[in-house]
Amino acid sequence: MKTEIGTILLATDFLQSSRLALDYAQVLANKLGAQLMIVNAFELGPEADTVEKLDHIPSRTRRDAEARLQAFVAGSNFAGVPANWALVEGPVPDAILHAVDQNKADLLVLGTQGVHRGLGHLLIGSNTEALMLRSACPTLTIGPHVLAGVDLNSHFKKVIYVSNFRPASAPAAPFALKLSQALSTEIEIFQVVRDAEQGDKDAHLKEMVGEYCSRLRSLAPDVREDWCSPEFQMGRIISPETVMEKSMDPSALMVLGAHYSPVLERHLYTSFPYRLLANAVCPIVTVRS
Repeated sequence: MKTEIGTILLATDFLQSSRLALDYAQVLANKLGAQLMIVNAFELGPEADTVEKLDHIPSRTRRDAEARLQAFVAGSNFAGVPANWALVEGPVPDAILHAVDQNKADLLVLGTQGVHRGLGHLLIGSNTEALMLRSACPTLTIGPHVLAGVDLNSHFKKVIYVSNFRPASAPAAPFALKLSQALSTEIEIFQVVRDAEQGDKDAHLKEMVGEYCSRLRSLAPDVREDWCSPEFQMGRIISPETVMEKSMDPSALMVLGAHYSPVLERHLYTSFPYRLLANAVCPIVTVRS
């Protein structure tokens, strides 16, 4: 996986969450010296599709979408951070993922709305879920509780890398390290383990930790030596509740290395990563394995 960020792609639906996501995308583009691309995905209805095919002119749907995107880009908060923009046609997840590939994006930025389902259950949005699970590049999620008011002089004070001892989550480590170096911040690493697993430090857990450290060393030979020590990693175990507490720091940028299994994909909204994304105050980068 690439660890340099040269192109940041923001997908917008023009809602307020997208405007906050744009602020963070611009701050990161400015600090990392990256290019910023802004896209909006739209679909033509049957009538609009017929107009374009028969009359060979842009439909009103297309013209309206283009006008809204131009206004969104023009209304960005920070002058001096140039951005390219493009409409992408098709079902939202597919069209945006195609734009990620076409633009060779190194980071996808999304805003989430925070819609409720049932008693106290906060959704991050079906399109966000699909993109997070399928994007080839890391995804920066600006959740509904992330603080507004950032400016080009805003600084992240730390990068918090959270893994789960699964060897498949190790590729997020070199990305987190490079990100902290590029932003000139300190970095902390933690391994999230549930209470039942934490109390069961048996041969199986130790074997998994050993495999994780071996994978990490092979992926990033120049990674910090202590990170490749099973003893060090075992000492970084914290509970999901503690991770949630750390995500309440607005000056942090959290990088989440997690392995998404088919079961998790079908029940994402019940998972710990989902709850973290929906409730965190700090922005979160997810790296799909």
